[in-house]
Amino acid sequence: MSGWWRRNRVAASAVVLLLPVTLLGIGGWDWWSANYGRPVVPVTAAEGEAIEFGGITWGPAVANVLTPSADANVPSGARLVEVDIPVDRHGQNTGCSITALKEVGGAEREWSTDASDADWDYRKRTICPVDPTDESYPAGAFRIEVPFIVPADAAGPFVVEVVLLDELPRVLRLEVVP
Repeated sequence: MSGWWRRNRVAASAVVLLLPVTLLGIGGWDWWSANYGRPVVPVTAAEGEAIEFGGITWGPAVANVLTPSADANVPSGARLVEVDIPVDRHGQNTGCSITALKEVGGAEREWSTDASDADWDYRKRTICPVDPTDESYPAGAFRIEVPFIVPADAAGPFVVEVVLLDELPRVLRLEVVP
């Protein structure tokens, strides 16, 4: 070992150790900054399975193809799909929203909820509100029923995405087949 390496071995070792840690720290911070508050880390429950997510029991989710009412604005060549999700918040008042129905096979398209076009019964629950005084949404078990207008050629399988703000960037995906 030459004299320079002997005199600077501690500094050279520090560079070898700290350079990767620094790069990983900067990269991790950049990823977190870009994705915090966005649903980018999926947690998936297979079709027919219930799952614990955010301290809440979800599912099993079921998708049903419905016959639209005469007042519904469902285009020809489309079908009305209702996703029904049993929810048990175990006394919590955690809010949630259903953001999309996604086709995970085929063309990989996605659809947002269509309650107004589907002429939906607004007495059906479509979210989990945070307000603990809202008696129409109990803190215990209830059902979420969300309509989607889906093209007839959508083959599936599908996942419905459930977002809980406290769990972001994780997002719950429940597999369904209509």
